[in-house]
Amino acid sequence: MRSNELPRQKNVQQQNLQVENRIRSEAVHWRENKIPAALQEVGERKGVDWSAVIVVDLDIDFPGMPQLFGLLVTAEERFIRFAIHTDDAHQTVESVDEWIDVTNQQNLRAANETYHLPQLKNR
Repeated sequence: MRSNELPRQKNVQQQNLQVENRIRSEAVHWRENKIPAALQEVGERKGVDWSAVIVVDLDIDFPGMPQLFGLLVTAEERFIRFAIHTDDAHQTVESVDEWIDVTNQQNLRAANETYHLPQLKNR
């Protein structure tokens, strides 16, 4: 590529693959590493089977936000958005700002593979 040429934008399939790889990476990370105890506790109180959960996104200690927030998919294929205030070690729940089923807000049609979730495809 010449220095004055702009990089080509990714097509939809390439963008979807990039999203899928990010989700897969996040899911694998949280399968291999311990979920913060406070999140695990809240999930268990809500009936979550952690052995079957996919953590799509988990942000920890992001400035201006609750200590734990993100998105997960349950064994029942429900998308849950959460925001939890914890102690500094993420062991103790101080409050739960949000634990909301947002499944109906997700576009899961086959034609739109934005949430091209590996576990849903491979079941």
